[in-house]
Amino acid sequence: MRKTISVMVFCLIFLLSVSFCYATPQKSQKEVAFEEIVMNAKKSEGLFNLYQKEDKLYLEIQPEQFGKLYLFLPTLRTSARYGISGSYLPTRIFVWEKLDNKVLLLWKNTRYTAKKSTQYKRSLKNVIPDSIVNAFKIESAPHPERKSILISLDECFLSDLPDLGQRFSRDPKHPYSVDKKRTVWGKVQSFPKNIELEVRYTVASTRPRNEPSVPDPRAFTVHVRYSILEVPINNGYRPRLADDRIGFVHTKVYDYDRYGLEGTAVRYIHRWHLEKKNLNEEISEPKEPIVFWLENTIPLEYRKALRDGVLEWNKAFEKAGFKNAIVVKQMPDDAEWDPADIRYNTIRWVVSLEGWGGWGFGPSRKNPLTGQILDADIVLLSPINHIFFYNAYASPLSLDRFGDVSESFPGEISPWYQDNLVLGYERDYGILDMLVSGRISDIKDVPEEYMYQGLKFWACHEVGHTLGLRHNFKGSTTIALKDIHNTEVTARESIGNTIMEYLPINLAPKGAEQGEYFSTTIGAWDYWVIQYGYMPIEAETPDDERPELDKIASRSTEPELSYGASEDAYDFGPYSTSIDPMCNTGELSDDPISYLEQTIIRIEDLWQQLEDRALFEGRSFAYLRQGFEQTLRRYLSKMRLLTKWIGGIYHVRAHVGDPGGNLPYRVVEYEKQKRALDIIKNKLFNPDTFSFDPDFIRKLQIDRFMDFSSREDKIKGASQGEFRLDFSLAFHLKMSYQRILNLLYDPARLHRIQDNEMRTEGKKFTLENYLSELYSAIWEELETGEAIGSYRRILQREYLNTVTRSVLKPAPLASGDAIAVCRYQLKQLDRSIKDYLARYPEANLMTRSHLDSCSDIINETLKTID
Repeated sequence: MRKTISVMVFCLIFLLSVSFCYATPQKSQKEVAFEEIVMNAKKSEGLFNLYQKEDKLYLEIQPEQFGKLYLFLPTLRTSARYGISGSYLPTRIFVWEKLDNKVLLLWKNTRYTAKKSTQYKRSLKNVIPDSIVNAFKIESAPHPERKSILISLDECFLSDLPDLGQRFSRDPKHPYSVDKKRTVWGKVQSFPKNIELEVRYTVASTRPRNEPSVPDPRAFTVHVRYSILEVPINNGYRPRLADDRIGFVHTKVYDYDRYGLEGTAVRYIHRWHLEKKNLNEEISEPKEPIVFWLENTIPLEYRKALRDGVLEWNKAFEKAGFKNAIVVKQMPDDAEWDPADIRYNTIRWVVSLEGWGGWGFGPSRKNPLTGQILDADIVLLSPINHIFFYNAYASPLSLDRFGDVSESFPGEISPWYQDNLVLGYERDYGILDMLVSGRISDIKDVPEEYMYQGLKFWACHEVGHTLGLRHNFKGSTTIALKDIHNTEVTARESIGNTIMEYLPINLAPKGAEQGEYFSTTIGAWDYWVIQYGYMPIEAETPDDERPELDKIASRSTEPELSYGASEDAYDFGPYSTSIDPMCNTGELSDDPISYLEQTIIRIEDLWQQLEDRALFEGRSFAYLRQGFEQTLRRYLSKMRLLTKWIGGIYHVRAHVGDPGGNLPYRVVEYEKQKRALDIIKNKLFNPDTFSFDPDFIRKLQIDRFMDFSSREDKIKGASQGEFRLDFSLAFHLKMSYQRILNLLYDPARLHRIQDNEMRTEGKKFTLENYLSELYSAIWEELETGEAIGSYRRILQREYLNTVTRSVLKPAPLASGDAIAVCRYQLKQLDRSIKDYLARYPEANLMTRSHLDSCSDIINETLKTID
């Protein structure tokens, strides 16, 4: 018994001693000396000292650098396929935090702030947490003199820090991820104000997509450049308040120290930090100009046009008080720096491998606390340099219809990326028009001034974005239609009031002298906006500048300063939310309806010439098809623009008390709404418009070099008509009728037409007359007794699809009166169909079967809703 107790006691003591050993903090291993870690490492001194040793990269953090705010600016230096090299990845602000034997990298939430209120400071900490990106192990003992410590960046930066896996896996059937084993450091440098880190990521997939731009789609390399610098604070920069009348991109911050009608939200425009070198001079050079470098990859023959476009903005800066505010330099052929380096603002040249990419995009990076622009890199996508070597009939921006629009990157199309799509299309369509109309006989005959003006316009437009300017899609409406080819006007005042517009290619009508193809100078709006953003104002705080800024912004009601942004030009969501027909892309002059009508007639004339000009001896018939498809798409796009006049409302960004006493909204005149509707009826709804010779249609051959195998999945999933070896005009018209009728019967438009009756003092464009006129135009054969042709049957079926859907499933914002009229017209239509069939028993089979089917659809619909 005693022996048993002794054993138990011994075991208990042993267990307690073991437990005590584990419970008691163990003496930490001896810290490795700082110098031992960095011995024989390649050192780069600067903002943070960097040490490269074998395949590891160490970063040294000084004691005073903990808690400081730093900017984290990643750039996609190289990519795959569509030439997205140079794209910016999300900008962050971060801090280093030391915690025991770790260093934390924390993303900071900078959108909410409170500097004065202690209570709000404390409260905000509880609702805007930081994000811990990585916890780094401290690799060494503190430096014996500097007391700095070392961390290894490998674990964090060689993992998928930029989220490339998700960005390259837009198609879930072909997921990609970063392979850490095959991801390595590229060039790393440290400078006094920034560090530059490059990582060569291997993006891999076990189920790769077809990717012709890489040698092996199972794994390819993407380079990302990280620029890190201290957040500029107390550098003399004063944020400038935004104004909704002025077209600046802005940063919004919620400042809980602010009180007033505007609440806590404060908006700062994006602009560069420009200071006069001599404050006593009315026009002074800046202490530090904005310097743009032309990348050494830009072809020599294009550099002058790009340089001239960039420097065009100096005209506006002189009006704002700065001489030579912008400087252009040429990147040397032997330059050792990279265009992705934060220290250089560049115009880059990126080759597009699949023949698409017209102009480019011009984003900039800002301090999210103040809106100060820190860096800008404009990316030019070729094949501008190959314009004379590929088929101009095939728009380089259309892509292959069954290919992926942008799987390689990015997620969403930004306004700057959109520039590439719209502006490049216009350039190439202009060449097609010149060829077909006989202005040139060969693609090599494109006038030199055409390319020079296009490149100058592109550079000037994109630099405008990097100065902080938004698009102005009303800019084209400030020039008279008679003056669009008057070079005395356009060379002085621009084609409209701004270079920040998406102008259609400006080709003179037959017999008229050609003016400028593209805008080659800035306009009145550009001068005005630069004055608001950059004119020096003596003040202590941003709020103190407001009285002077209000004087400038109050000029917004002047006709030559008309302004409308993307939200005014485009519909957001499923309904016609854009209301102002003077704010569009693809229109030109102060009489857009006349311009659109002239363009439509011009395209009809091109159709008459297309066959003679696009059939080349010994070459494929595909040239004819590509040219016809481009002109047909343009024709139908102009029709869509006309719908915006119906139920339209002019909108000005006036404030109370602005000169002129303008109210924000004014209904479009009856005559203009009626004229736009008449053009649609007389052109698009008229089957004679599309009465092409049968031989012409039989010549529209598909491109036989299309890579069908790479599009197998797309082709299998395509609906009838989307993929056909032959050409179906009926399919194109069906899709167009569908879109146009959806716009004409859009619930928001119908409601707006009805509301406008109460807003109109003169002759009213009423909902009743509008719906009756549409009905009569679409079903006029029921009155005339004519046979109903193929294209008209397509139109009438799409009408039924649109109207029955509107009464079966009314939209939440649908007008009750509109639904009632549509329901009444369906009943009226059924009676008219029965009457037609009774009056014309000799009508052909297609007409009778079509009308009989329509009657069945109407009766089924009415049964469902009764």
